[in-house]
Formats: sequence, C-alpha cells, structure tokens
Amino acid sequence: MAHRDAAVNFVLLCGTILLFFGGIETVLRLTGIVKMKDYTPPMYERNENPLISYQLKPNISEYAFRNVVTTNSLGFRSPEPNPTKPMIVVGGDSIAFGYGVANDETLAANLQKLLPAYDVQNAGVPGYNIRQEATLFRDVVVPLNPAALILVFYWNDFDRSISWLDEDHVLRPEGWMPQEKPCDPIERGLLGLLPGRCFLDLHSALYRTVKEFANTRSALRERDTKRLEESAPSADEKNNVPVQDLQWYEQELSLLVPRAPPNRFFVIWPDASALHTEERKELARIAQEHGFNVIDLYDHFGNTMETLSWDYIHPSPASLVQAAKIIHDTLGL
Repeated sequence: MAHRDAAVNFVLLCGTILLFFGGIETVLRLTGIVKMKDYTPPMYERNENPLISYQLKPNISEYAFRNVVTTNSLGFRSPEPNPTKPMIVVGGDSIAFGYGVANDETLAANLQKLLPAYDVQNAGVPGYNIRQEATLFRDVVVPLNPAALILVFYWNDFDRSISWLDEDHVLRPEGWMPQEKPCDPIERGLLGLLPGRCFLDLHSALYRTVKEFANTRSALRERDTKRLEESAPSADEKNNVPVQDLQWYEQELSLLVPRAPPNRFFVIWPDASALHTEERKELARIAQEHGFNVIDLYDHFGNTMETLSWDYIHPSPASLVQAAKIIHDTLGL
C-alpha cells in the first residue's frame, strides 16, 4: 500500500509539474509574448527607393518593443507637424526612434518639452544606417523646410547593409536566404544540462523566454566587464573601426549636407560597453568639417549610460531625459 501511495503521489507530482509548465507555455503562446516564428512588429512598410528599403507606416498605433508606437501622417513617431512653429527634425536609428520606451519618453519628445516654441519631429527608424538616414532626409524631410537637424549617431551606423521586408513583412538582413532554422540552445550552466535542448529551442516558448533572460544577463555582465577594462588607466585606445568604414560614413554624410539647414547638430551616442576614444575624435572631425556642431554625450556619460533593464544597448527613459537636457543646453535655440 505504501508503495502504491508513493507511486500515485509521484504521478500526481509529475502531472502538476506538467500542468504548471504547460500552462505557462500556453499563456506565452496565446498572448504572443514569445514568437515561435520569425516576427517583425507590423509597423513597417516597403519604400520604393532601394536606398531606404523600408520605413515606418504613417498613422499607426501598434504595439512594438514593449510599448505602443504611434506615428503621424509622415510616418514619424511624433504628433502631426505644427506649421505655425519652426521645425526641428531628430534623425537616426533605434536610439532616436526610442526603442523600448513610450511615445512621450523618446529623445524628440523630451526635447519638445524643453523647446515649446519649436515643432520637434522624430524621424528615427530602427535599423537604419547613415545611407538610409541621409536618403530619408533628402526625400521626406527637406520638403518640410526644417529649421534645424539633430542627427543621432550610434556605432552600428557603420553597417552598410540595408534590411528589407519579405512577402510576410518580416524584416530580413541584406543577403538573407530562406533556410531551415538551426537550433541555438544554451550550452552553459544548468540550462546546458537539460536533455532535448535543441527540440526545446525550436518548439518551446517557455524555453525561449528563459534563454532570452539568461542571454541578456550574460550580455549585461560582459558589458560591465568591458566597462571596467576600458576605464582602467592602461586601457587600449586603438581605433577599432576600419578606415574604409569611416570614409564610407563621411561620403554618405556629405550627401546629406547640401540640402541640410545651417543649424545642424551631430550627437555621438555612447556605446554602453566601449569608449571608442579614437573613433570619436575622427567622427567629430568629419562632422565638424561638414558643418555640424558636435555634441559628444561621452563627455557627460562616459560609457556608463543607464540602459533599459531588459536591454543592454538602448537608453532608459531616465537617460533620454538627461540626454535631451544636455542637447537642449547646447543647441542655443
């Protein structure tokens, strides 16, 4: 009898565990919190210009990156332009766009609060490089006759590739080809001891959630280690950006300048894991030679800018408030 009771209790325990984890799995799938297939938020549309490729849809309100993204008739993440006020345009990639923050927490939104006499428009688009930013400015922004341009630089702007939307409106990297998705399970720690890791990685929303959490924690630890290494007096400050990338960036930036307003500002956004000492000097030189006033946020944050709690790259709402105040004080408008 005792053995039978123990067996029943063991079966009940296993059933409870399966029901518990199965319930979590079901909730994650039904709510869409975890996507089992390749997924891009439905906020993009194709652009016929191959130098832009994709852009934000106009007049949308879509949930993306843990917040609602609302755009105006221009496809900018701002209220409708106010023709009675001079316009300031903030251009850039996901940093300028405001990845992971609310509409009223973006850099442009914070600048708008500090500059009520101006109409501040957020033209940032996630994933853009300098070629896309410059082309968007020439095609869309120039006709608006802006009074000032604030171009936000981040370190992946050196990437020359341009993503594109496939037939399912999934954003794909340049050169992507359909192929069987490989499994990429965690191989370290206790999670690396789980049996069937590859199957779980391909089929379990719960496993993917745990993996994302573990990978983020690992990336944060790695970032903090790099911060300590770079802050040491003996830190190596060699230029790690190839000369040809800097030359390409300057070439693309120069194509923006002829139609840019006289008031133009180049904001160097800190990389949370690197100081980029030599690259910043070269970037500042390039921007100044093309008529930009340079605002190097490293001078205020170093490489310790606070990021989102769940992301090791993009700034937190508090950091965006601080950065907007620094930029505002430098603009002189």
